[in-house]
Amino acid sequence: MICVLEDILEDFSVYLRVEKRISEGVTKNYCYSIGKFLKWVDTPNPEKKDAVKYYDLLLKDRKAATIRNILAALKHYYEFIGKDFDLKPPKERVRQIDYLTVMEAKSLLYKIGNVRDYAMVLVMLYGGLRVSEVCNLDREDVDFEEFTISVKNTKNRRDRTVMVTEKCIKAIERYLETRVDTEKPLFVSRRGRISRMQVHRIVKKYALMADLRTYKDNGVVKSRVSPHTLRHTAATNLIANDCDVVVVQQHLGHRNIQSTMKYVHVAKSTYGELYRKHVPKY
Repeated sequence: MICVLEDILEDFSVYLRVEKRISEGVTKNYCYSIGKFLKWVDTPNPEKKDAVKYYDLLLKDRKAATIRNILAALKHYYEFIGKDFDLKPPKERVRQIDYLTVMEAKSLLYKIGNVRDYAMVLVMLYGGLRVSEVCNLDREDVDFEEFTISVKNTKNRRDRTVMVTEKCIKAIERYLETRVDTEKPLFVSRRGRISRMQVHRIVKKYALMADLRTYKDNGVVKSRVSPHTLRHTAATNLIANDCDVVVVQQHLGHRNIQSTMKYVHVAKSTYGELYRKHVPKY
């Protein structure tokens, strides 16, 4: 079964990437989920009743968001083997999006003493890039005159060009001046192109130093701030400053504007300021 499973997952991976045009990262997650399901059901050709039983099992100890992702993988797999799949995912509790205020973002930047890390965090704060998009940036993607960055969208393969500030571009220039190599990647570590895990560690390190979103886990102080928090920050603060939601959609590379609408959740203090600014004087 192990050899057969590996062959099936390889074929399924190709199907997702080539026919469904799903990104490599999402494909990897889907294959992992399907691998666990096929081991549980012990057949590469499951019936709908098998998915129903597995779904019932998931409901006992998995979060709604996790189940939704697994069901998405199952739906693709059942299409792959030519069978119907119509299980409805559980309703997910709407959570308040975590983002940094302008002052919190400034306090984060204040703690960064490394030119590479400073430039990278600015790219996420101003450009709203996903962590995978940051890792995939090349030198040639930066237009130092137009203050733009060409982004290879790793999630839905919709490449875009994002505007950033002069401050962000200058930070990239200062970082590149310290580089003695001619390697293609924009952000590198000692081993080459910087990895997603490294970016996560870097952001959390400075968030801890700035005492942002900290909590204790078995006595160890950690931070809930992640690279995606910086993407939320870029979007939320653009909308809070009266930027059109369609512009924000383009900036973030969202295929569906409903994905962008979740950022219209402006903090109460900002809401009050904007209301007082724009309310008609009767």
